[in-house]
Amino acid sequence: MLWRIIEFTLNLLFPMEGKMRAKILRTLGIIEELQKVKILYACSSYSEGCKHALDHKETILVQYVYLNQQTQEINFSENFWEDTIRLVFSDPSMHFTGWEVRKTLREVATSNASLLEWIQAPLIYRRNAYFYRLLKEYFNGYFCPKSVMEAYLSFAENMLEKKQNSELIEKKYYLHIIKYILKALWIGHDLSIPPNDLEQLLSLLREKPYLAGVIQQMNFQHQLNHYVCRNDAIDEFIYSGIQKGRTIVKNLPRPNYSKKPLKLFYEKLYENEWQLEHKIKSSINQKK
Repeated sequence: MLWRIIEFTLNLLFPMEGKMRAKILRTLGIIEELQKVKILYACSSYSEGCKHALDHKETILVQYVYLNQQTQEINFSENFWEDTIRLVFSDPSMHFTGWEVRKTLREVATSNASLLEWIQAPLIYRRNAYFYRLLKEYFNGYFCPKSVMEAYLSFAENMLEKKQNSELIEKKYYLHIIKYILKALWIGHDLSIPPNDLEQLLSLLREKPYLAGVIQQMNFQHQLNHYVCRNDAIDEFIYSGIQKGRTIVKNLPRPNYSKKPLKLFYEKLYENEWQLEHKIKSSINQKK
């Protein structure tokens, strides 16, 4: 019922599709007001922009990180789902998923690849500079090549399985599989966080210029034709990339880092964002 009220309000305020970004920002503000939280970071996993998503009736995935008013000590063995807000409108063009800061930091500790996708997202709607800077620094510090590489290979395998009997495939879907393979191979080659930019990832294919050219052409033209026939060269690269990646990843170590810096960061963040505000409000009330 609560989300129906939000949706009704937004439809009145933003009736035109061209105002989708403003509609997303307003939604984030309403979530803050109703849930009594602070949204520190919000982004979209869709890399080509809101207008194209609307043109093709695709869903814009909005992810955000929020901070609760009531502080609790971070526990790395808690149930993650207790710190998640999911919001789906009857309008299929938007889907919101929020992670509380404690859940986010637990995902940092496990080197969660989905969180890395959030951090590298090309569309950012809200960003607390202090939080974002330290989030990136801590993710770099806790980066586990084995965990992230395994995740990217699994992402690619799961997506591929859903289309294994399809002769036609969405170009954007195809490109996502290719990027996951390239990111996994980047980690296997360099043991570093892979870039999100496809052109940088294609540097791994310097010795395969034809394949790189086919992928580049698909990337440049994917808005012109929504679907494409499966390409034998690309499919061979995907399957061999998964096999090569699986061989590499099984020999990588899984480090065990101390969680104490993340606990201290959470305490400092809460103090900066909420306690100062509480003190100001308390001072104002006393003067009244």
